[in-house]
Amino acid sequence: MNKEIELLDFCRVKKIFDKGYGFLSSIYFEENIFFHFSKVRDKTVRDSLQKMKRGVVYIFYTSVLEGDKRKVIRLWTDIKKVDTRLIPKFVEKIIVELNEGSTNIFETAHVVKLLREADFLDKDNFTKILELPKVSNNPTIIKPMLSETELNKFKNFDGMIEDIKNAKIDKNEWIELIMGNIY
Repeated sequence: MNKEIELLDFCRVKKIFDKGYGFLSSIYFEENIFFHFSKVRDKTVRDSLQKMKRGVVYIFYTSVLEGDKRKVIRLWTDIKKVDTRLIPKFVEKIIVELNEGSTNIFETAHVVKLLREADFLDKDNFTKILELPKVSNNPTIIKPMLSETELNKFKNFDGMIEDIKNAKIDKNEWIELIMGNIY
């Protein structure tokens, strides 16, 4: 029997049908992943899903292939509650996804922020993210990765982004500026 490695995945919920089921997009698989509220054991999570507005809630989940359909097996609405054994591979995938993936880059950037807030993303990995060509070529992606407190440490973050875009600040210099203000 070939057992799959459990991979942490995420998406923003697009639609939950009245009967308690929905489909989630994946950073690993092309097909949408089926889920049903009956799989959500935690009452708090179930309540937050039922009250959510479209596109507002980020769901972190794992899935398994059952027959020819992939189905959610575990689900979290708070990354801080995710099984920490799943985090290292997820961080690796997020770094790849930020540069090569098809997921909305600003959604992925928000997940970087959530990972940072939960202390699941270390300084070295955050530096790798800032050095990614897709990030350094579009520095506006950095803003959703930072907390309001971090953004307030900069005199004019938006002005700095413009300077980066206009090549008035070189890549190493702006990475040092960002890292120096948040670590």
